[in-house]
Order: sequence, then C-alpha cells, then structure tokens
Amino acid sequence: MALLDRGEDFVDCEPAIASADFFTKFIELIQRIPVSLHPRIVVGRKTGNGAAVAQDHDRPAALDFVKKLGEMHLGDGGLHFDQIAAIKWSNVLGKIATTTRDHFCHPELVDLTGQFPPGALSQGRQIPITIEPAPQRAHDACRRRSMKITKLETLHCDAGLRVNSFLKVSTDEGITGWSEFMEGYGAQGLATVIDKLGARLVGQDPRPVERHSNFLYAATRQAAGGLNAQAIGAIENALVDIKAKALGVPVYELLGGPFRDRMPVYWSHCGTYRARYAERIKEWAGVEPVRTLGDVVALGREVREKGFKGLKTNLIRFEKGRHWLHGPGTGTQPGFPELNADADIAAAAYDQLAAFREGAGKGVGLHLDTNFNYKIDGYVRLARALEPLDLVWLEIDLYDPPGLARIRNSARTPIASLESIYGRRQFRPYFEAQSVDYAIIDVAWNGILESVKIANMADSFEVNCAPHNFNGHLGSLISAHFCAAIPNFKVMEIDIDDVTWKDDIVTVPPVIDNGDLLLPTGPGWGAEVNEEFVRAHPPKR
Repeated sequence: MALLDRGEDFVDCEPAIASADFFTKFIELIQRIPVSLHPRIVVGRKTGNGAAVAQDHDRPAALDFVKKLGEMHLGDGGLHFDQIAAIKWSNVLGKIATTTRDHFCHPELVDLTGQFPPGALSQGRQIPITIEPAPQRAHDACRRRSMKITKLETLHCDAGLRVNSFLKVSTDEGITGWSEFMEGYGAQGLATVIDKLGARLVGQDPRPVERHSNFLYAATRQAAGGLNAQAIGAIENALVDIKAKALGVPVYELLGGPFRDRMPVYWSHCGTYRARYAERIKEWAGVEPVRTLGDVVALGREVREKGFKGLKTNLIRFEKGRHWLHGPGTGTQPGFPELNADADIAAAAYDQLAAFREGAGKGVGLHLDTNFNYKIDGYVRLARALEPLDLVWLEIDLYDPPGLARIRNSARTPIASLESIYGRRQFRPYFEAQSVDYAIIDVAWNGILESVKIANMADSFEVNCAPHNFNGHLGSLISAHFCAAIPNFKVMEIDIDDVTWKDDIVTVPPVIDNGDLLLPTGPGWGAEVNEEFVRAHPPKR
C-alpha cells in the first residue's frame, strides 16, 4: 500500500455516487487492457485528509479489490466518493473523471466504448478516460440510489352500467403506478381497505414488490382472502407497474418474457348486459337490447361476424313476453335460497345456448357461467343436459373441492371454476382433488405475481388457466400480461358490450384483431389511466 500525493493520479471532481453497474464497467475496462501491459495496477480512493490510499496489485488482485470496494461501500444507493483513479499499467494511465452526481448515479450513462485512441495501448501512451453523459432515458429513475412511495390514491369513474375504480401510486421520482379494482359484487368498501393497507408502504421503495405483498399478507393473515386479498392484489399490481416502468420494460418481461403475442379472447357477458340493462344499453353502449331468443340468435351472428372465436353468457329466462337474469346465488328471486335447478332451468339453459349456436355457428366456442346459482345435484343435471352442445366449459362457483370434483366426474361437459378463490393456499385443495378442467384466476383480485404462482401450481397438475376479467381496459391489459407470461393458457375473458367512452379512460386501449388481443408493448401495463378524464367523470351511482 502506498500514499499518493493529491492530484498525482487523480482528477478533481464533484462528489458523486457510483452504483453497482459502475464497478462492472470498471472491471470490464481493466480486462480490456492487453496482458502485456500489466506490471502494476493502481486502484485508489481519496481519503478525507486529502491523500489517496492506493493499492498496487496484479490484474486478478485489482479486479478483486474493485469488487470488494463496491461491496463495502455500495450499501444503500452506491459508493460515496470524491475521486477514483482507474488503472495504471507502467506508463499507461487511465483516469476516470466523474461527472455530476445526477449523471454518475446512472450506470447506463457510463460509456467506456471507444475511449482508447487507435494504437494507444500498444504504444504505451498516457490516456485520459472520461465518462461522458449519454442522453437520459425515461426509466433513469429506477437507477437512482432510492425511490419512495409518496402517496396512494383511489379514483372512480362513471362507466354507465358500473363504476371503474383505479389505484394510483405516486413516487418521488415521478413514476406513477396504476391498477384497476372493482367495488361491486360484494366488495363494497374495498377502496377504504386499499387506503388503510397502502398507508403502511408510504415512504418505502416500491420496487421490492414481493416483500411488500408478503408483508401485507402477514399483516392480514387472520382475515385472509376477501377484501384484504383484493386490496393487496390492487397494491401489488400498481407496484409492479412502477417497477416495470422504472426499468423501461413491459410487465411480462419481469415474469420471464411472453410465450405469445396474441391472446384469443371470448366475448364475455354476451347477451347478459343487453338483457339486464335492456332499457339503457343503447344509450350507454350503442347496441340493441336482448329481449327474445330471436335476439340471441342475432347476437350470436354478430359475434361470428366480428371475428370472435368464443362467447360466454349467463342464464336469461324468456317467458310470456318478458325476460330476466336468473341469479338466485346472489340473493335474487326466484330460486333463492333453495338454489334448485329443475328440468325447466336445464331446458331454458339448453334453448339459450342452442340459439347462440344457431347464430354463431360451430366455429364459435360456447361458455355458460352459472356462478353460485345451484347446489351439486343441480350442477350435475345442468352439465348432463348441455352435453350435446359441446360447450368449451360450464362455469361454476362452489366452495367445496370434492363436491366440484363430483360434478366434473358426473358429465362430459368440461368444468371451469375458481374465479372467487384467493391465493395459492386456497387454490391448492381444488387442484389436489382434481376439481376442474380449467382454473379461472382473477388477476386483479390476486395480484399478477400471485396469479402467476397459482398458474404455475396449476401447470404441475396439468390444468390450463384463464383470467377472470370483467373489468375496464386497464384490467384487460393487466390480464393480458398474465396470459402472455404463463405456458398453460387457455383463453382470455373480455367484456365487449360497454360504454361508448370506454376508450377515453386509458391512453392506449387494448387492440383486438380477428378475435385475438394483441400483446401490449409499452412499459408497465402499456397504458396509463387518463386521469383528467376520470376526474371529470365521477360515478353517478
């Protein structure tokens, strides 16, 4: 070890911070020097008393010293230093002159390529090496020594037949993360839960997403699932958006990259909204209502003509010139609380699906969603009655893995389920009981990281997955990243009948081409929420 006089082998500069990537490039620079020129290497760091502590090493020792220097001083955000001498081979001296703090904390701004003049090394000349700032990129903030969550805010937008709700997570680096959630269907008060749980993360770095999700799960372990799970899922999705934007990549790149760039979609709630909101659907969505089986045939034809390869509907009863949605599982009459499925129910379901088949043709896959509407015996009756129609699946919600397995084993109609299940721990007994042909995973409710883990578990049981997605455009984009990133993908759900202003709610709406949703390509989810539009259109109910 030797002391060097100040300035002998150093360049005075502003104090700066070097990240881990700086040391990687430092090492790459050393390795580029021909072996023939490596008698001595000087690597040093200026000390507080004005002198510089230098160490003389051969090449391997110098590399090791640089690595240790980085490990010792990186800590939280980087090595704090005033000056650093790069290398010294005999009379060949390279000097790194740091730039400003803001520039140097971005390793991508360090470009050592082409710093040596032609023949300089072989001639043994003294060479100054300077780090020049490169053009700043949009995701530079990810490379800073810290990033902090400054605020979580929930926003709500009128969407006619429903309310679109969003979580906005802001950071001190100006990167904003977005996710979509829904307070309907039993989740009233979800925004408050999100606010309460999210407040625990303010002031923390948003990028270690797994750590935050696990912490929030632990904090709510005694009341796991339900609103708590949905709140954690919304927070997780917004943090993942931040992380991906900070790195300048789509979310699916964080998940190992895409398996596919086109996801087949089926038209969900096909006829459901047109029947339930028959009096206002034309005002909201600009489409004709469904009031008869003839309307169902026409709608099936529309599905085929628009290029969709599948549709899903709910049971609509048509009797004596009137129609209604049959949904006793959510407390509506008739049928609640007994939840019986008699011969009339089975016949009505068959007639409705047959009408869709007549209009759509054999090339369009049919799905029927029955939610929580019946008991085990009723589902068995229904599954058997629908066998001649060759459905893609009969969708069922049931909180009993063996009971669901019994239904699946009692008919040839494939069974899809689990959209109302949360987390790997709740999904596992269904897979172990071989309860489903297809696992439906709600990415908004579980969070995309947890959803991918559930899909991986399903894959080990040879089960393919589909997302539960009846959200707005942002929710569809989130589900698309999930569909792209898992190998065991079946088909993607998406609502087509929606308000005419749906595209205005996000900056880049999903693109559907010939029945396929095209893979988003922008950073994060590939779109932002149009915050100005959302704030200008608050919910009307």
